[in-house]
Amino acid sequence: MGCKEMTVVDLASRRPLTSLPLDAYVPGVAHAVSADWGPSIAALAAQIGQGSGADLQVTVADEWARYWIFIVPEGVSRLEELQALAATRFEALFGVSMQGWCMLADWRATGAILVCALPEKLVNALQAAGLKGWRVRSIQPSAVRLLGAFARQIPDECWVAVYGRHGVLLARVAEGEVVHVRRHPLSKVVDVERLEDLLEAEILRLGGEAPPVLCVLGIEPPLEPDSKLAGMRLLMLQQNEEAGRTVRSEAGTLALQGVRG
Repeated sequence: MGCKEMTVVDLASRRPLTSLPLDAYVPGVAHAVSADWGPSIAALAAQIGQGSGADLQVTVADEWARYWIFIVPEGVSRLEELQALAATRFEALFGVSMQGWCMLADWRATGAILVCALPEKLVNALQAAGLKGWRVRSIQPSAVRLLGAFARQIPDECWVAVYGRHGVLLARVAEGEVVHVRRHPLSKVVDVERLEDLLEAEILRLGGEAPPVLCVLGIEPPLEPDSKLAGMRLLMLQQNEEAGRTVRSEAGTLALQGVRG
């Protein structure tokens, strides 16, 4: 699901099955939390027919998501407490109520947790696809999908830049954990100079020295694999993953993210 369209892709053949514009099927799409996502999912289902038990993996553009880091306090281990504290953190960071949002995270009792939130109405509409014969295996925003797919190749100490058509997410990985995250919405794909400025600002915000590696993931990063940025060597983890792909739309590209081979 991109910012402007939804596309269903057969992951086995990597061919798009159908695509629909969001503004034609999602009333009030600009206001993601209150928008009615149901008609768009129903229209997609009508075009591709019954799932007959087929798996459905949903990747959502990061524009629809909110990201933050939650540090687990000592003595807190119950899931309900963790989620309540993470929701409080969300409200402090973004200045809006958690109501209408659905939190997704790998909850655990210690350390830093990367938490994301998607509009609850969107998640509910996607989960309802299971009623139409599909098995909804996962619903994840783009950055979470990519960080998971390439987790074994991401160094324990690095920065990660996850590109989208409408922004870039910067994450600091320390001792194998994501300890800082910030998404920068942009009107166009960020150029090298702008990315370097954003990185240097985040490094200053955190303090300390930059790690030796910057991992780059996502859609069409305009970078040379052997270059350096903010003093860090670039590691282009997807540079060999794009060959043979026939999908060019944002939503179609998102659908194939993390699909290896």
